[in-house]
Amino acid sequence: MAAADGLLAATPRQGRLTLMRMIDGSTVWERDLRGEPVDAIWMSADRVMTADAARQRVHLFDRADGRLVKRVLFRQADPSQAIVRLVRTAGMIVGPEASGPSRGVVAVDDALGDVVWRVDLDKPPVQLFEPQEGYLGIGLGQGMVRIVDANSGETILERQVSGAHGVTGGVLFEGLLVVRADTMRGQKQSVQLAALDVATGEEVWRREDITSLPHPDEPLHIEDGVIPALVETIQPEVAPGGVSASRTRWALVLIDVRTGRNLGSGADLTPTGGGNRFTGDVVLRHGTVVVGTQRTVNAYRAKTAERDGTGRSY
Repeated sequence: MAAADGLLAATPRQGRLTLMRMIDGSTVWERDLRGEPVDAIWMSADRVMTADAARQRVHLFDRADGRLVKRVLFRQADPSQAIVRLVRTAGMIVGPEASGPSRGVVAVDDALGDVVWRVDLDKPPVQLFEPQEGYLGIGLGQGMVRIVDANSGETILERQVSGAHGVTGGVLFEGLLVVRADTMRGQKQSVQLAALDVATGEEVWRREDITSLPHPDEPLHIEDGVIPALVETIQPEVAPGGVSASRTRWALVLIDVRTGRNLGSGADLTPTGGGNRFTGDVVLRHGTVVVGTQRTVNAYRAKTAERDGTGRSY
């Protein structure tokens, strides 16, 4: 679904796109999609936009009457790779052009569907994201990340996260580029957070204890200067009989984007009984962090320490 200006665009009937008035549910228009699959819907002042699950087929409809304005085709990389998300920014839809002889990213006008710019790459993009309004982030292999001007496609900076396989999200914040990077921990893929100095590219801090971040399929998000995260620690314990053992503990923490350190004490999420284990779902909404387990949904208020004029927390 997509909602704006008192209107709701959705597919309440299979194979049909409907624009409704939110005040009473009455239909403004309905369009037969003629077999086109819809996995996502967006809305602007003049258009209703749909995309398929593969994020390759995008359709632009006139918001006034449902008329099809343009069909836009993006090209994902090999089907075995993760789907590269489409980014809507600066009045454009940006997506991959990663199959065939070309490798790159293309931006199209979200009103007319015309190509505005292209960025050629030497390898397919791993992921796209919006690090700040007006900019586009392009995550590449071997930990490379490129930030371009969303209006022109001009490269603003290019950095590398050491030890990372791919960058899947990032945010520009007070002179830092904070990125979410995929790495390998043994035979298991894991996620890390790293902050790079925008001016020098030097690593300011890194968190390797991350278990999960909010919205794993969406861009990295910062709220009030913090990132909520589930972290994992291994604590030594002495079992009955004096046998040494260890126990894995999980906690929900707020990571200070400026320093990479935890703010506050966090919330212990280690299961106390059998069966009620963490599912991996973390959602951040308006200062509240929602965490799912096998049996419950738990909401935590994301309160951070106040800072005085010296920058100290209290």
